[in-house]
Amino acid sequence: MASHRLLVAPPESLLKPLSVPSRLLLGPGPSNLAPRVRVAGEL
Repeated sequence: MASHRLLVAPPESLLKPLSVPSRLLLGPGPSNLAPRVRVAGEL
């Protein structure tokens, strides 16, 4: 199988560094865990 050069230039958005916002994901929903649930999980 022969290799071919890509004839279409990649979009400029792929040439920029990826910007991922930091998020705190602790629970199965849009809210953080309750303190007592977090303490129970530390056992």
